[in-house]
Amino acid sequence: MATARAKVTIGGSTSSFEFLEAATAPIPEEVRQFGGEELMVLLIAETIDDPDIEEGFETVQGPVYVVLDADGQPLGPLGTFSQNYFDLQPPDDPGWTEWADGVDDSDVAYDLFGCVNPNR
Repeated sequence: MATARAKVTIGGSTSSFEFLEAATAPIPEEVRQFGGEELMVLLIAETIDDPDIEEGFETVQGPVYVVLDADGQPLGPLGTFSQNYFDLQPPDDPGWTEWADGVDDSDVAYDLFGCVNPNR
């Protein structure tokens, strides 16, 4: 994705990551807000550059989420965790964060992760 950051700093650690797999699913109509039509999950492999990390645990895999509009264009990262991985800013609406965090913790996001889960 063009809006992905090359490096991420979370806490005191810097990491780089690569996209491994992606899947999309419609956001249920009763939950849609802010023009969000679909949810995309991206499985990433993140390599953490921190000398305190035990050898063999430097790379982890996990999901990040992006909300897409009706044209498939990204509206914003879903939830506060995913925000760190993109230069894309969420809509400037005070309700976005609460809505996005709710969808991030929903069955929709969990089920979509199953499509890219490396342990499936």
